[in-house]
Amino acid sequence: MSCTPNGLINFISPGFGGRTSDITIIENCNFLETLEPGTFVLADRGFKHVEQVLAQNGIKLLRPPSVAAGSKLSKEEVRQT
Repeated sequence: MSCTPNGLINFISPGFGGRTSDITIIENCNFLETLEPGTFVLADRGFKHVEQVLAQNGIKLLRPPSVAAGSKLSKEEVRQT
């Protein structure tokens, strides 16, 4: 399922089994076909391995910055969240 930043649902995929990887879902749910090159996709930190698949289709992945143990976010990273 995909939704816009203001909460409107804009895509619902067919169901996939619980062990299906994010990459397999992205490649097989027809979501990429709904996006134009240059589109930005917002995702949480869990979507670590789909960036390359999106980039191959001219789509950019935006994820919140990650914090390593014992470190703090920069002012810019805080602004992005």
